Amino acid sequence: MKSIYEFKKKTDDLPSTDLLKQVEYYRKNSSEIFMIDESVDQEHYRAKMKLTGDYGMALSANSNYSEAYPILTKAIALWRTDPYQGETQLEDISYFQHLLFHQGMAAFYKKNINEAKETFKRLVEKDPTNYRYQNWQVTVSLYRLNAISRIFGYVFLAIIVLRILLKSILPDWVDSFYNPVFAAFLLGYLSIEIIKWRNKSKLKKGRAIAAKEG
Repeated sequence: MKSIYEFKKKTDDLPSTDLLKQVEYYRKNSSEIFMIDESVDQEHYRAKMKLTGDYGMALSANSNYSEAYPILTKAIALWRTDPYQGETQLEDISYFQHLLFHQGMAAFYKKNINEAKETFKRLVEKDPTNYRYQNWQVTVSLYRLNAISRIFGYVFLAIIVLRILLKSILPDWVDSFYNPVFAAFLLGYLSIEIIKWRNKSKLKKGRAIAAKEG
């Protein structure tokens, strides 16, 4: 089994722009990474924490979100239970923010939408000027709005179809119930579409700014 010093030397030599090579290395050595005994001392704890986090982020950056999610979860758990951390707030640490960011993306692509929503909400609260965080918060919001919009659309269509099919057999008093319901669903649907349009505009602007910032 490799020592933590061998791991450090090898990972330091990995090309930062070659994600495939990074993923290949971490996959090949994942068993040994997870077998590092973090209880030995602070150095071993931090080594396992860093290697696990780097592995998860390399997978996420390479769009392997399903594989990345459990590994990022392990890395975050190691950070949260780090007995050597002291009084520093984790969300103030840049590396930990990167872990949360990648886990938020992985959660989104795994359809863990509520988890993704809470993750990006925390990140935006911690760094409200970060457009990458803002863009992902809006992306998650749009996903939820699209789901609600589809439900409204289906119900709206069903109301219209039922009204047409049953018009000849329904008593006149049904109109007093149907018209307000129809108007309420129409208003709700249009409201959601307006919010979606505003969010899409915000996302487009945010992506342009994030691209300029690199």
